[in-house]
Amino acid sequence: MSKPIPDTRKQSFIFRYNLFRISPGKKCSFTNYKESISYGILVLFMLGAFQLNASQPLVPEWYRFSAELAEIPSLGSKATLKATLTSLIGNISGIEVRISLPEGWKYSEKVQKLENLSSGTSHVFTFEAEASVAAPNGSIICTCAGSIPKAELTKVVQDMPFVSAELLPRVSHLPGRFVTNDEIAFSLYPEEGFYPLGPDMWLGYDDRLKNPAWERGPVFYRESVISAAQAGLNIEMYSKLEKKLSEDPSFGNLLRSKGIDPKNKQLDTLRAYYVIAQEAYLKKDLKGVDENLKSFDRLSVNLPEGMTAEIKIAAKNLQALAMWHAGEKKKAEEILREAFYSNRKLPVQRYVLRNLGLLAQDRGDTSVARESYRIGLTLKSAYSLLKREFERLDQR
Repeated sequence: MSKPIPDTRKQSFIFRYNLFRISPGKKCSFTNYKESISYGILVLFMLGAFQLNASQPLVPEWYRFSAELAEIPSLGSKATLKATLTSLIGNISGIEVRISLPEGWKYSEKVQKLENLSSGTSHVFTFEAEASVAAPNGSIICTCAGSIPKAELTKVVQDMPFVSAELLPRVSHLPGRFVTNDEIAFSLYPEEGFYPLGPDMWLGYDDRLKNPAWERGPVFYRESVISAAQAGLNIEMYSKLEKKLSEDPSFGNLLRSKGIDPKNKQLDTLRAYYVIAQEAYLKKDLKGVDENLKSFDRLSVNLPEGMTAEIKIAAKNLQALAMWHAGEKKKAEEILREAFYSNRKLPVQRYVLRNLGLLAQDRGDTSVARESYRIGLTLKSAYSLLKREFERLDQR
């Protein structure tokens, strides 16, 4: 006997009902209800997205376009931009590539044109610009326009099983030309340029410790995303979590089953202690710096080194600058050396080496200062400020 064809509409209704229903006799708490709704919406969204993708085939990709800087930008230097267009299907004609630079930057040329790009080939458009002014939130927009190879696209779509009938009208209704763009995000300060953007960006310079002969004072990591108020709240909430975990160790497994890793919360709190210490440092509250960095050290003990290496170096560096403010320059140098030898290959060590060089220069030891700057530049040769400081010493 044949099996009855399942009523998928009925099953779909039962599935949706079971997502949201509350078991008989069970009290409906707001938390359970909210979790059920969130989970249900997520599942329905995923199902909806699947159905949409299944019923909306895409026109084949016929080109690719990307733009990048050839090197990290430096203030007052030339910046080379490269835009690459690749034809995947058919020939592209009447190509025009245009760049839009940050205000104050100087162009060598703004637009480049190419008559034709053969199918399966690429062309690189190279632009030169002068980084005349700083651009902390730098952005270069590169726009490309060209013909759409509709005849070749039509042939490709005709050979696509199941979807050609649906795609052919869409291909025929495409305009004669396409326009696309790519954005290059970077950051350029007088001291240093950053590209691509990453976590190794220390933007704080303490000119309160600046020697008159120096361009800038020592450098430190300044966390600007997390406010002091948010950091305080993170610390308070993690304190409650710690208490709960000590009372009920199984609570950690429950969190992990929900996709929440307590170690990530611990890392967030570690950063929060750094933020509070940083704020104390900026107010020259050296006691506050010491107290919060001690809490930082306590919390960092059982976290994997891979999660904490850079923030630990930042904390040691901040501790050293606090000692410097207290007049204990020898102690500051010891802490900086400890930070450097903890992991010498990390890119952020260029900042520690610069601070060590400044301390050496302050006591008149130019050979040690020069060597510190030289090693720092091996970690990032485009650290403009450090390069200028090294060149000044090297000329003596």
